[in-house]
Amino acid sequence: MTVKSAKSAEVTKPKRGPYKIPSIYPLSGELQLRQKIRVADAARLVSLCEDTFRKEYPELIRNVTDRIQVVELGDALAIGQAVEQSKD
Repeated sequence: MTVKSAKSAEVTKPKRGPYKIPSIYPLSGELQLRQKIRVADAARLVSLCEDTFRKEYPELIRNVTDRIQVVELGDALAIGQAVEQSKD
């Protein structure tokens, strides 16, 4: 019987870099914008906290299952463009 130390029991989360649009399969421009991405990734894409994104844009969030919620990539990009235009 082996005993694990307290340090080996710690779970570390991987560090996430800037969001990259997933490109598993080559898709046309229209289909790329209809890809579904996680809410957390959509929030990072428009530089918002996930909770803030959920409060301000609940109409964009779709339930795939009980635990999985997604946003269309095109909708998230449209928010980002609107935010940039309002800053100008």
